[in-house]
Amino acid sequence: MGLKGIYLYVFRIKNRKIRVGALGEIYFDGLYAYVGSDQRCLEKRIARHRRKEKKKRWHIDYVTPYAEEGVAFCLYLPKNFEEKLSNFLAERYEVVEKFGSSDLPNCKGNLFKVDENIGIVIKQFAKMYGAEVVIL
Repeated sequence: MGLKGIYLYVFRIKNRKIRVGALGEIYFDGLYAYVGSDQRCLEKRIARHRRKEKKKRWHIDYVTPYAEEGVAFCLYLPKNFEEKLSNFLAERYEVVEKFGSSDLPNCKGNLFKVDENIGIVIKQFAKMYGAEVVIL
């Protein structure tokens, strides 16, 4: 059994249009952060994001094959904090609308175009809820 909780997977994509399932073509250029959760094994989920070859099951699966290897900030918080983190980031960053959030009716999306301060921002969120941040 691995770590369980929510995570923020941060990666860079340079100047590329990617077809993302039913969302259609999306232009990527910059640093992005994807919010997710896994209540069984965060290590396996992050390893999946890092693999270039995989079955396309979620929106993020269409994007990560084109990404430079990313870093994951993991927080040991229940699944409902996934939506809280997405809404926290939406107040600070540009949201890729409807990306990866079909199971979260009260948020705009789970993918954000971020800046180099994202590590500081995730630590602020963790501090608000008394959570530890583990980097994978």
